[in-house]
Amino acid sequence: MIRVFALLALPAVTVAGCSASRSLGPEDDGTRVALRSGDEIEITLAGNATTGFSWELVEFDPAVITARGESVCEEVDADLVGGGGEWTGTLAAQGSGECEVRFVYHRTWEDEPPEETFSFFASVSQ
Repeated sequence: MIRVFALLALPAVTVAGCSASRSLGPEDDGTRVALRSGDEIEITLAGNATTGFSWELVEFDPAVITARGESVCEEVDADLVGGGGEWTGTLAAQGSGECEVRFVYHRTWEDEPPEETFSFFASVSQ
């Protein structure tokens, strides 16, 4: 029994040093996410750039979480005008700490409340 445990524990030790990737979507709104420094999080949310709406990262702690690259909005059906699509953005766990990460879906030039919000709580350890 002890030998089996030792064999099962070995891969966990090996994997712990590697960065991991995690995907979040609308069903993960409000969840707590445990990460290690260097882990990446891909966020995928419904969006429709043809209407002028976009997802914007409005709350986070840059010492804990950073944006990685440009976000992308891909149309689900390019032949359907105003058909919508999926917005994808990537974040990276930077350093130890906790913070709320919040996105709003709005037209950046309008002074109106957002149409939607998405948030999660990141807890990052070394």
